[in-house]
Amino acid sequence: MSKVEVKVQFETITPLWTGDAWMENNEIRPSSLIGSLRFWFEVYYKVCKNEDLKIDDKGVPKENLEYEKFKKKFYEELDKGFNSIEEVEDKILKDLGISISSRVFGCTGWKSKIKIKDICFEEKILKIGEINTNYPVNSRFWIKKTLFNDAHNIKVHHNVNFTLLVNKYWFCNYLKEFFDFYSDKLIIVGGKKSFGLGFVKIKYISSLNCSSLQTQTDCSNFLNYYRYHEINCIPKIGENLILGFNFRYFLRKNESDTTKRRKIFGEHGKASSVYISNFDSSRDKKLKLIIIKNPFDNNSNFKESINEIAEKFKNDLKQICNGGNR
Repeated sequence: MSKVEVKVQFETITPLWTGDAWMENNEIRPSSLIGSLRFWFEVYYKVCKNEDLKIDDKGVPKENLEYEKFKKKFYEELDKGFNSIEEVEDKILKDLGISISSRVFGCTGWKSKIKIKDICFEEKILKIGEINTNYPVNSRFWIKKTLFNDAHNIKVHHNVNFTLLVNKYWFCNYLKEFFDFYSDKLIIVGGKKSFGLGFVKIKYISSLNCSSLQTQTDCSNFLNYYRYHEINCIPKIGENLILGFNFRYFLRKNESDTTKRRKIFGEHGKASSVYISNFDSSRDKKLKLIIIKNPFDNNSNFKESINEIAEKFKNDLKQICNGGNR
């Protein structure tokens, strides 16, 4: 069956940065968008559906399909009364232990079932001089060195729109409920997330009728892995943009327990659990705090509940933003 088009938008709460090997952000590549979609897809299916996913020793999902075995089973199953070729493929892949995320997004030996085309976005130049690098703690060195790569400005992107090409079977059985689930949540995509970039909402438009297929799962367990808070912020320090990095850096420095600090805020090769949006008083009077506990990380040293971490940092940010001791 031919692919159908699904219109998708990343509505940017804070601008997006994807970058390339040269630390430039001149375009948004399909691989960057697919990588972001896949991550949040895997989180949803792991947390809400208890989907088993093979991971390597670094906690990165890794699967391989023996295609010759798949092809043999395909011809064995073909005449058993399935509604579509895609249904046959899906059953065989499941029987061979291939996860839903790899069935949809691909793995070694299996091509992705989705493609992205017609990417468009708004471009903006962010200048180092437009940023307050002193509040609530001076981080100019790290911002200049790591975000700007010692340049005076960088390109960032707003409101990314693209077209998803996908077969109806894969969209209606798996992708639709994924998009619906995240439609009322902020997610983080792209690079430089620790600087407060890439806070987005997902929106999509599809004319496909999926009413006879799967319905969305009620996932209360998601709160054990994801917390979102909005914090009213009145820093009274002028109109310059404040990067989420400054707030995050302040919270990190205040954590005296070195082990806890590394685990919560990240270390080399490990993702952070704490992300704070940029603050632009001319556009929004609120900070966005997202706490993510990696569902693929079973490290027993991470003993704090995500709720305890979120409540602590929410209260700390309230105090910082509204005139508390700094």
